[in-house]
Amino acid sequence: MSHKKWSEIDVLYSIGTILVILGHSHSSDWSTFAGTFLNPLNTFIYTFHMPLFFFVAGFLFWNSTSLERIGYGKWIKNKTVRLLTPYIVLSLIAFVPKYYVENHGFDGLTPNYIFEIIFVPRSSVWGHFWFLPTLLLLYVFWGFSKRFFQSKKALVFWAILSVVSVFLYFFPYSTNWFCFDDFKQAFIFFFFGMITNQTIKDKPRTAHTPYRIAWIIIGTIFSVFSSIYFNQNKIMLLLTAMVMISVCWQIAVLVGQNKITMWISENNFTIYIYSWPVQSVVMILAEKLVFPWYLTTLSMFSAGICVPVLIALVYKKSSRLNNHFLDLLVGAK
Repeated sequence: MSHKKWSEIDVLYSIGTILVILGHSHSSDWSTFAGTFLNPLNTFIYTFHMPLFFFVAGFLFWNSTSLERIGYGKWIKNKTVRLLTPYIVLSLIAFVPKYYVENHGFDGLTPNYIFEIIFVPRSSVWGHFWFLPTLLLLYVFWGFSKRFFQSKKALVFWAILSVVSVFLYFFPYSTNWFCFDDFKQAFIFFFFGMITNQTIKDKPRTAHTPYRIAWIIIGTIFSVFSSIYFNQNKIMLLLTAMVMISVCWQIAVLVGQNKITMWISENNFTIYIYSWPVQSVVMILAEKLVFPWYLTTLSMFSAGICVPVLIALVYKKSSRLNNHFLDLLVGAK
């Protein structure tokens, strides 16, 4: 999925990566920072940071030519291997020690528990990896659609399905089994990304700096207010995510191409994969040492950035160790 012509995507990846790490930088006991600014900040971040990633995935998916070039079967096989290799391997490595630490032993380790962690990604060894199987399901579905529906017929077909997904989003039935809840929300933003790509692909990207700055300010104020006062309203949550994705796009246009965002974008998968395991270790240590909430947050945020960045840098320098399996495990592109 080449996005060399879209410097905005590099910036969006960078914004999303930082927000994911910041959103995870807190103790497992939310009462430790109740009443502090971290609580509303997390609420705000969680309204749009993952929708932003699905938006980018949909945006890039529409530009991709690899599906048509290599065929749907090979294309989805490549996606499956890339997304699930780190998901499965890291889960297997961490399963025993993580369960033992969290449960102070192996009582309760039943077949039902194992069945649940396999088919409920949010309950898996690394619950924050739910993004990976959800994204894979989107690729399975949208890739199949793109393979068999072309041009205007495809857009009509997908628009109908998007309406269905909005209905499902508001449908009262809820379950985390097989990524159902995450998929029905991600579906909307993936489609939003595709539509945005089609809408702006031929338009010149002029700065219009005053307009963009005004929209960033107004959109952010609206979204902060909405996330604080309407965080239980599904309509407002959906609207807030849409507005903040637009705000992030305006920021991306203003920031433009630069080496930092290009590097983060190139290594965002590595940073995403390894930030949370590292942060989990730091969180456990911080809780055992009874760190105050702000020191826990600072430690988790710093480790969540520095360690994955170090992994990416070291791996790129260690050319003798590079092979296909480690590329997949590290998340190298």
